[in-house]
Amino acid sequence: MGFLHRLLLLGANDWPSCEELNMHLESLVPTIKNRKNIPIKFVTQTARPESFESGFEQRTYLKGEVQIRQANWHDLLNAFSWLLFPKSKAVLNAIHYKVLCTDRGRGRSRLGDALTMFDEDGVLVVSSNKEIFELIANFNWKELFWSQRSSLIHSTKFVPFGHALCEKAMNPFVGLTAKAVFVEANPDSLELEGDSWLNFLDDRLANIFENGALRDNKDLHPLPILGVPGWFRENEDARFYENRSYFRAGRRQV
Repeated sequence: MGFLHRLLLLGANDWPSCEELNMHLESLVPTIKNRKNIPIKFVTQTARPESFESGFEQRTYLKGEVQIRQANWHDLLNAFSWLLFPKSKAVLNAIHYKVLCTDRGRGRSRLGDALTMFDEDGVLVVSSNKEIFELIANFNWKELFWSQRSSLIHSTKFVPFGHALCEKAMNPFVGLTAKAVFVEANPDSLELEGDSWLNFLDDRLANIFENGALRDNKDLHPLPILGVPGWFRENEDARFYENRSYFRAGRRQV
């Protein structure tokens, strides 16, 4: 059984320690590193940062240390994100560090907000059909999720990235909304599985960030994630998509 699958089966009294997480990190090839080429390791968060350099993103970038609070789903899911998307997390962290240095003492910038929003609530919409992206960008929810349901299922995959999104999805509620980034893929890529699929996603997402495609919140697309077929039992009824307070109309168009 894989490490992540085993962790998901742990009981309340079997919460993984930083030592166990780091043992898995050390077994990986290639080694997961940040953009300063420092190997990542998980460390226990014991106190609030007392200096700029000891902040969460700063410490990850300067020392390769990802802080985790014990028995905390939010932090454990962030660790999972590092294990699943190491290149993307490293790129996000490096950009975030530079933004924090620039914004220091001036409040968070639009780019800083966008980075945080995707890291927390991001989802990848991976599709071989560009019309799917247009429907999302134009807030055509019922057309996307119901009228085009068969096409959506066969052409598109939705992959959670944000650790806060994953935590909230453990107890889903109508109103749960992700921030989407679009990833174009050919049909063959959508057939990839396991590590090949994760590596494909990680490479594509890292390239998106490195190329500066994420500049502010406008580059992220709101997505009422419970509308995705198979993700929420209630969405098997067309009437679910008539909830205008959740499936809201928008003004933005591509």
